[in-house]
Amino acid sequence: MHVQLGHYACLKRIAAPFDFCLFAGSKNIDGDLRDVLTLLNLNSLFVFPKHVAFKGENGKYLGVITKDSKPCLQFSYDKPSDPKVEHEILTTPKGIVCIKSVYNKKFWRLGHGDWIVVDAEDPRGSNNARAMFRHNSLDIDAISLLNMAKTWYCKMYTLNDYVSCLNTATPNVDRYAKLEVIDLDREKDINRSCR
Repeated sequence: MHVQLGHYACLKRIAAPFDFCLFAGSKNIDGDLRDVLTLLNLNSLFVFPKHVAFKGENGKYLGVITKDSKPCLQFSYDKPSDPKVEHEILTTPKGIVCIKSVYNKKFWRLGHGDWIVVDAEDPRGSNNARAMFRHNSLDIDAISLLNMAKTWYCKMYTLNDYVSCLNTATPNVDRYAKLEVIDLDREKDINRSCR
């Protein structure tokens, strides 16, 4: 419905130059259902590769480290070929993303102090929102990740001895919440073909 006019918007086929125009001229629903539209959230159209690395604002790759006896994630690795930076993306039918570290075979989850730790079992088929994320597409190869339990965005964050680690520290996307996605399957294919 057009808000100002109070009329339904529908696709009309009339003579050129107005063939297939959106027309807001009727207060009644169109009998042919030409006023039924499908809306797409363009932010959800990013298609993840199966194996990825994430690069942060500091130019470093996100990988598994141990802090306080917990496996967490830090933007401190220089090469996407480092085994600690490879992650597997698993998507639910509703578009929720679960991320598994290939290095330690555990899933990301929201931990103590809002740090993202890598010690969860597969959350698919459960209601473990702490280990589930929704992504927003920011660019052709960049996303932000919203933790489904806290509903805040993950970002590179420093607090005390946690330097450049992943934390759900912001309700809004900022430059430290932007994650560049590296397709590791494609990188491996390129490296094989260059040999």
